[in-house]
Amino acid sequence: MEYTDAPPAEQQSGGASTMPCPYCGNLLPKNVDKCNRCDWTRKETETAEGKASDAVAVLLSIIPGLGHIYKGHKLAGFLWMAGAIPAGIFVLLAAFASAGFGACLR
Repeated sequence: MEYTDAPPAEQQSGGASTMPCPYCGNLLPKNVDKCNRCDWTRKETETAEGKASDAVAVLLSIIPGLGHIYKGHKLAGFLWMAGAIPAGIFVLLAAFASAGFGACLR
């Protein structure tokens, strides 16, 4: 039985101007963005850290989870939002309740 999506057993040598595809092993030119045999695509080299300025970093730090979402970690960002914002509201309400404001009602 032969699997067609497996990389070839022997890698062909194409010289310095080619590279094997990380998924299927097909020889590709070094500057190519995607493989024509499989679904491999080259990722962008610029990261969120390279794009963010200091002001953006401060703004994203105010609301829990926004920094994670900006960097592409959407699930972690939404989990932080779902947990941290209600916890913050609870702490704020507990602080008001225990600050002596209840004694003014007597």
